Amino acid sequence: MRAIEKKRPPLMNRRRWITLIIVLIILLIVGITLFYRSIHRELWQEKSEAEQIIEQSEAYNLETLESLNKYVWENPYWILLADTTDTATKTYSVWSGDQQIAKLAYADAVSQEDMQAIVQSSKANAESIRLQVGYAFGQLVWEVKYKDSETTHSKIAFYSLASGSFIDEYTIPKEARP
Repeated sequence: MRAIEKKRPPLMNRRRWITLIIVLIILLIVGITLFYRSIHRELWQEKSEAEQIIEQSEAYNLETLESLNKYVWENPYWILLADTTDTATKTYSVWSGDQQIAKLAYADAVSQEDMQAIVQSSKANAESIRLQVGYAFGQLVWEVKYKDSETTHSKIAFYSLASGSFIDEYTIPKEARP
C-alpha cells in the first residue's frame, strides 16, 4: 500500500503531450518555410533586379506586368509581357542584363491556343505538350516540350513566335531525363 500512495505523477500528462505536439508542428512549419525561402531567394533576387532594370528603361508600364520569366537556352534571358508606356499596347520583350534584345507586339504573335493547335496537327504523336515563350536562334520563339508516344522520347521543338513556323527540334536522351 505504501508504494501506491507515494507514486509520483507521470512526467508527460495529456496536456504536456498536446503542447509538445503543437510546438513541434509549429517548428516544422517554420522550418519548411525557411527552407523554401532559402531555395528561392536567388531567383527572387534576380527577378527583382530584372524588374528594376526594366523599370529604369521607362519603356514599359510594370503596373500592367503580365509575366516576367527567366528563360535559359543559349544564354539566360528575361522574357517580359507588359504594356509599353508610349502606346499602351501589350508587347513581348527580351532582356539580357540591362539591354533589350528583341521585342514583338502581342497582337503580332501567335497565340498559345493557335500554337497548341499547330503542334497537335503537325506532331500527331505528341503527348503532355508544354508551351513556353523563349528566345533562341536570335528570335522570340515558342518552346514546345512534349513526349512522343511512338518513340517514348521527350522532345523540344522551337516555333517562331511571330509566324508559328517550325525552326528546329531536339530529342532529349533518356539518360538526361528525370
